[in-house]
Amino acid sequence: MNTVNLSTVGLRNSRTAWLCGTTVALLTTLASVGCAETSGLAKNPSTQAAELVRTRCMSSTDEAALAPVLDGTAIEGVEPLYNSVVGYKTGQFSELAGTALTVRPIPGVTAEWLTRALECHSAKRVAGSIAGVAPNDPFFLPGRMVEIDARSVHGGFRVEVRAAGPAEGHQVLDRAKAFAKGASPLAAL
Repeated sequence: MNTVNLSTVGLRNSRTAWLCGTTVALLTTLASVGCAETSGLAKNPSTQAAELVRTRCMSSTDEAALAPVLDGTAIEGVEPLYNSVVGYKTGQFSELAGTALTVRPIPGVTAEWLTRALECHSAKRVAGSIAGVAPNDPFFLPGRMVEIDARSVHGGFRVEVRAAGPAEGHQVLDRAKAFAKGASPLAAL
């Protein structure tokens, strides 16, 4: 006949209860940490824009200094901007990310300043704090944030405007072409 030692069963049950309790506590902690970490990333575009304006943007003097870019007179060319994407099954392919604009040199303007000023312009547009600018403004998408990077090239600038995905990339490119076409017949080529 099998006899059961009750002290061993009690020990097993308490160890199992402890392990289950520890596992539940650990999973609860990880879930709350995961939610806390992603809550900062899940901000809506208006909130992101307002935060960028508050922390990185100065006064409206940047808008005045940007006039040749924002009215299109400094835009010399527009071209599509692609990302190289590697797919597990499909291999490497290119995906439209936005647009690259060639901007003529502007006295006293550096690539770093131009990047920040255009980022602020874009954030102010998304946040709704400026209006009445070009309807096809290529440096912003209504209700969405874009990534802007200006680099010095051949005495001027290359301004890359990247969107979150290919659909938004097409919108940015279409806006840039329409903007440049309205500003100068040669810029959209």
